[in-house]
Amino acid sequence: MADATVMLDYGHSEDTHLDYLEEKCPPTLPELLEIMTIQRPGESGQDTDPGDDIAVARGMKAEQLNLYEGHPKCSCCINWVEEFPDDIQEKIEAAKGTEQFAILLRNRKCHKKGATRALELDSILVNSPLIKKILDEKVFRDYRGVTATLEKLEFSSPFAPFLHRWAAFQDAYYQEENEEAKSHLKLLYDAISKDIKDVLDSLKDMLSKDVITYDLLWTIFKPGDIIHVPKHESLYLLKSASYGQGSFNLQLEYVSWNGESFGYDERTLQIDSMEGTVPIQDLPMFPFQFANDPDSIKTTCKLRGQRFVELRGVHAKVLKRSGASEVEALGTKSIKPPRSRERVMIDAQTYYEHCVFEYKPSLRPLDRDSDDPRPVWDLTDDELLLCSRIVRGFSFKSKQWMAFAIDWIEDITWNDGIFENLVLPYDQKDLLLGFVQCHHGMEEDFDDFVEGKGRSLIFLLSGAPGVGKTLTAEGVAEKLHSPLYSISAGELGVDVDTVERKLQVALDVAKRWEAVLLLDEADIFLEQRTIHDLQRNRLVSVFLRQLEYYEGCLFLTTNRYQEIDRAFQSRIDMHLEYPDLDESSRLAIWKNFFAISKRKVEISETELQDLSKARMNGRQIKSVVKQAQLLAARSKSDTLYMEHVQRILRITKLDT
Repeated sequence: MADATVMLDYGHSEDTHLDYLEEKCPPTLPELLEIMTIQRPGESGQDTDPGDDIAVARGMKAEQLNLYEGHPKCSCCINWVEEFPDDIQEKIEAAKGTEQFAILLRNRKCHKKGATRALELDSILVNSPLIKKILDEKVFRDYRGVTATLEKLEFSSPFAPFLHRWAAFQDAYYQEENEEAKSHLKLLYDAISKDIKDVLDSLKDMLSKDVITYDLLWTIFKPGDIIHVPKHESLYLLKSASYGQGSFNLQLEYVSWNGESFGYDERTLQIDSMEGTVPIQDLPMFPFQFANDPDSIKTTCKLRGQRFVELRGVHAKVLKRSGASEVEALGTKSIKPPRSRERVMIDAQTYYEHCVFEYKPSLRPLDRDSDDPRPVWDLTDDELLLCSRIVRGFSFKSKQWMAFAIDWIEDITWNDGIFENLVLPYDQKDLLLGFVQCHHGMEEDFDDFVEGKGRSLIFLLSGAPGVGKTLTAEGVAEKLHSPLYSISAGELGVDVDTVERKLQVALDVAKRWEAVLLLDEADIFLEQRTIHDLQRNRLVSVFLRQLEYYEGCLFLTTNRYQEIDRAFQSRIDMHLEYPDLDESSRLAIWKNFFAISKRKVEISETELQDLSKARMNGRQIKSVVKQAQLLAARSKSDTLYMEHVQRILRITKLDT
């Protein structure tokens, strides 16, 4: 069948188009449809009504139909609009016979500054099943966002899918052997190639020099491409890209873990507007194909992905010190690199249960066949490359639910020496350690008469400040290689409902993490109930009720053992009373702190004996040693001398 062009005409030549519009109003829609003409090569002037060919099957007429805008709203002036009003366009395209044409070309008036054409192609509607079959099988089979088998298959300017798959489209056209299919495809090929020729020429020139402009960013970011973000040495899967207000926005996917399963999560990154040409590799993110060292990037991302998979579940870790200034948005919070080493618990499931600023994401399932036998954590190499660079959990230092970069995370080096250096009688230390070790390995050896009750191990540590109560809990946690979750009574609040809620969270997570729970300064929850303070009575009752069903190891500290409620005394498994430090205890503490000093210490035994005579508690001794080391550092001394310590004692008035 010969090619033909069907145009919507106003009954005048192109040269007199403007004059015609000035002299008379354009015809109405019925008149417009009556004067539609088919101009065939060699048959100029022959009129054909699309309705005459109604017997032709949908999309099987190897012709294209051009539709033009121009619908005046009044008789006194021309209403220049960017495109047809919706009602006019729908009526024209729904007109009898238009569905027969292989493709419909929608043209609109070009208002671009410096444009050389009066009309520009706005969109193309593909009716031909022959074209759709070729596009589906040979061009857009795995192209995200295009389903070539749709009944109404439409492409809009600037026809990004065709530019992104131009080589495949060309091959499909030139290699097509069926003459009828090729005649249909030629209509589309000619229309598209004419429209994007200038863009293709500009893109080819820029890519030969490894540069790009802001207005052509869309040409190099193809849906389904792997995107490299150099700042984080991360890879993402591009879902879609579009221009926004002053930025080019990329909708990206990456492999994440929501505490229950792996899947694809989304995030949006943007490239701000820029002037002139920019080297592609200077962009904040760019397609991976333009990376200089792809093998090195893949190695880094794969190793991080493997680490990400390993960190699913519950893991006690430490964040290493970082000098980076990176801050990354996360929900309504941000993640910041640690300035000092701190203990954290990696636990995405509990994070999403308790974090108030980020909801548990609904992840797109990984691409798996229904009969794939692999477990959910057995990711492919490609999926490992796309794994998130952050994990979620809890910071024991800041007491916050946070996100941590995987690159900051290290294994904990447990300090067994803390327990060994506790200044406690040997029998007490041995009994204490025996209790916690047995309980730590216990599963169901003991229970109360009521199921779920009485499976906790509660220690009450009483004594003046600075005698070693908190250090005891720390030492036990280190010896067990368990995290220490320390919380003060003040952090729980004073309102009964708030205390109950926060205490329950602390007990639940401590049990899940197999952590040693330390409730410091718990006096308000332990004091004897009276008829005069009903609010405090309720606090004590709530506290007692919560402890009945706790199954972990709990340390409570108090300065007023004589005032605790009798009901609580019966729930204590072991009470350790810490007397004020005597001279021998203080001597041992001085020696312990000097032993872990990072500087060489030259203090004689006699000088140590003198230091132990000052009535100080353990916390004060620790503070003096710390300040003396800072003083030595300020004086550029590699050695800590007695004079440094004495100077601090004089300043703090602790030398008496």
